[in-house]
Amino acid sequence: MVKRSSVHILIIGVLSILIYSNTFHVPFVYEDVRNISDNPLIKDSSLLFNNIKSFGLFLGNRITGLVSFHVNYRIHKLNLPGYHAVNIGIHMVNSILIYYLIILIYKSPFLQDYIPKTNIYSPQIHAFLAAAIFAAHPIQTESVTYIVQRYNLLVALFMLCSLIAYIKMISPDAWHKKILYCIISVISLFLAAKSKELAFLLPFLIIIMHLSFYRVTLSRVFINIFIFLVLISLVPITIYRNYTGVLGELGILRAAASAEYIRLNTTSPVYYFFTQLCVLVTYIRLLLFPVNQTIVYDYPFYRSFFNVHVFSSFIFLSSIILAGIYAYFLSPDKNMRLSRLASIGIYWYFLFLLPHTLIPSNDLVIEHRLYFPSIGFIIFLTTTVIIIAEKTGGKYARILLSALVLIIIIFSVAAYKRNMVWQSEVLLWKDVVKKSPESMRGHFILGLSYLNHGDYDYAIDEFRETTILYSKYSETKLFLEKIEQVYLYMGLSYLQKADYDNAEDMFRRTIALSNKNDQLLIDAYNGLGSLYINMNNYDKALEQFNNALKLYGGDIKTHINLGNYYIKVNDIDKAITEFQFIANNNPDDLQAHFILGLLFTEKTSYDEAVAEFKKDIIINRNRVESHLKIGAIYFIMKKYNLAEESLLKALSIDPLNIEAERLMKQLKITMTSRH
Repeated sequence: MVKRSSVHILIIGVLSILIYSNTFHVPFVYEDVRNISDNPLIKDSSLLFNNIKSFGLFLGNRITGLVSFHVNYRIHKLNLPGYHAVNIGIHMVNSILIYYLIILIYKSPFLQDYIPKTNIYSPQIHAFLAAAIFAAHPIQTESVTYIVQRYNLLVALFMLCSLIAYIKMISPDAWHKKILYCIISVISLFLAAKSKELAFLLPFLIIIMHLSFYRVTLSRVFINIFIFLVLISLVPITIYRNYTGVLGELGILRAAASAEYIRLNTTSPVYYFFTQLCVLVTYIRLLLFPVNQTIVYDYPFYRSFFNVHVFSSFIFLSSIILAGIYAYFLSPDKNMRLSRLASIGIYWYFLFLLPHTLIPSNDLVIEHRLYFPSIGFIIFLTTTVIIIAEKTGGKYARILLSALVLIIIIFSVAAYKRNMVWQSEVLLWKDVVKKSPESMRGHFILGLSYLNHGDYDYAIDEFRETTILYSKYSETKLFLEKIEQVYLYMGLSYLQKADYDNAEDMFRRTIALSNKNDQLLIDAYNGLGSLYINMNNYDKALEQFNNALKLYGGDIKTHINLGNYYIKVNDIDKAITEFQFIANNNPDDLQAHFILGLLFTEKTSYDEAVAEFKKDIIINRNRVESHLKIGAIYFIMKKYNLAEESLLKALSIDPLNIEAERLMKQLKITMTSRH
């Protein structure tokens, strides 16, 4: 048995790695940028721990994910394979934990006397099939490949650990082991709660599992999980403290959603619930037939319970829930014991989708919401297949087993192919607009992707399509919170194409629609200022940059533009002032110290120039140019030994650098002539 389990676990691990072997270089996309690559908390230990300290360890939000990303950054910086390796590893461990959980359930008092009616199925085979389907299912790709969804992976990891440790705690064992398992379960629940808010539902699953598989009273269950219930009360307190007036991911819309967000054209939780009834059916379809997957679903919003889609979904879902209740009450029959496990799978699925069904969210359909609920669905599906196989017996049992193995193979291939869409941001969002041609968010972010890749004509086409969809559907579907952001990025695209008339028109539209002190307004003024610099209209450019500073004097982008403006008009002192502000207020800026070095060199302030180039080298260790500039300055200052040292460093980084070789030859001639 142990040997067979080891083989099963090895297959699950290898399968997980093979399916996601093409994801190690998938770039940071969408929310990855804000939450990881541009997140100062991930990069700076002091900022991260000050943030945790300010909220407190118990009341901080999603701490485990932040710390894991910080560790990734400390080891790998922003190199992608390390981040993906962690995600894949967690997914693999989760799949193995599912295997172990199902075997534990079979050892429970309720199922321990269960004897398979065919020699084809056993608890180990059932556990393997369920875990392998979970590992291979294409619906999991968004949780695993989309780096920021590590929060989703972690909450599943720690909830599974907590549930398994709890089951071990209530199983017959030595008292000191029970205490150990209790501690592990409580700590795991705490870590789950610090990973994602969904963890607050775990005690309810524990109650269901305990009452279903272990002969005990409800009062005894509550005594056993009292610590869990107290601990999980931290979740709503954490949400309230971190997001005043809202409930974060498990709550209503944030008051300050970013302009890239989509917002529902209603505040009615009732309409949202009607729509989610249809979404729950869509989720079941995706679990059974994972085709036409996409990161953004263009889903209709329903406002009547008696709409044919809503009402039929209600009937279908009610039938499943009633079937689960019926199966539960059939299970005391010795020949129907497995029906209880199938029933628990149904409860598991609906329980962990309940918050997203009842509490309005910005997105109607999100694949990664299925990661943990899918475990329940897979348990239900595999258990139902085994029940049917036992009823039919013989060759039909083998056929059903072969069908499940075939499903694992098909899902594995489909997941691998789905991951290919994630290979670039443009591919990902082209896939969205292909499958959801009327998705405003899809067209908008595809436009941003084209803009970031320098495909300005394609970007303009996508932004224009976004505005057309906005004018057609803003009153009836989902709508962009700020259409002016589309105008801003369209203006930036026209600016890159040197189409100044259209660029100015778009920036003016943004300014007309933006609120005072809005970041979009600041960006629009900066866009206009850059446009006027390109047109050599320096007075107008300065006016726009000053307009931006009046709104927020600390905007780094504005100071960068002002610094470049003063360089253009040859006002070196004011340019130095601007770039010193940038260097002091944005220490991670990769260019500020280098530009300051150039400006001080221009003023022949050589000591200040060397100091700035040395600061630049601390940030950009392999910047050959800074070593060259220092060498050239020391050469001018007749500090030949220091000049030689800097040039040798430059050549050690780039042995074929022509400028370094030229200066070195000149330096040697000078030093030889002096001797």
